[in-house]
Amino acid sequence: MTDKPCADQTPEQLEAYYRAATEGDLACVRIDHGGHLPSSEYTFERIMGGRRGRVYLAASGSFYAGSGKNCFHPKGQRRLVVPTLAILAWGEGDRHRVRTTQGQEMDDVRAVLEGRLAKLPPPAAPPPPPVYSVEEAEARYAAACVAYENADIRANNPRAYQRRVSQAREYMLAARADLERARERAKIQD
Repeated sequence: MTDKPCADQTPEQLEAYYRAATEGDLACVRIDHGGHLPSSEYTFERIMGGRRGRVYLAASGSFYAGSGKNCFHPKGQRRLVVPTLAILAWGEGDRHRVRTTQGQEMDDVRAVLEGRLAKLPPPAAPPPPPVYSVEEAEARYAAACVAYENADIRANNPRAYQRRVSQAREYMLAARADLERARERAKIQD
C-alpha cells in the first residue's frame, strides 16, 4: 500500500480547512520517510491555536495553514493534510500507521470525523502524584539514593552512562519531593 489516502486532496481544500480551523478542531499530520519506507504515517492531533496563517499543534509544532508545511522545517517530512475517514480506514488495525498524540482517544477522532462531536475534547489531566506515608517515602528515598550511587559505574558507552545517571538523579529528586510532601502532611495531621 504505497498510495496515500490523501492523494486526492488539493491545496485549496487544505487551505480552506486550516484557515477556518479553531482551537479544539482536528488536525492530521502526514509523516513521510523520505522514500526509505514504503508508506507514510498519519498523526491526528488537537489544534491548540492559530494566527497569522499558522496552525499550532502541541506535539508536532507549527504549520502554515495555506501550504501545510512545517514552519521551522518547510522542506521536511511532515505536512498537514485534511483529516478524513479515508485516512483512518487506511491505517485500521495498525497503530504505527495512524495514531493520536497527547492522550487523545482514537474513538474521539472517529466521532469528530463522523460528525458526532464538533471538536476534539482536551486531553485528560495527568493523575495526581501518589500519596506516601512518611515511612514509605523514607524507604523510597533511601532506595533512590542507593540507585543513584550505583549508577555511577562507568560503562563502555558514555551516552548510556549519562542517561543512567540522569535517570537515577530524576528518580532521587522525585523521591525527595515525595518525602517532603509526606512530612508536610504529617505535620498538618499532628
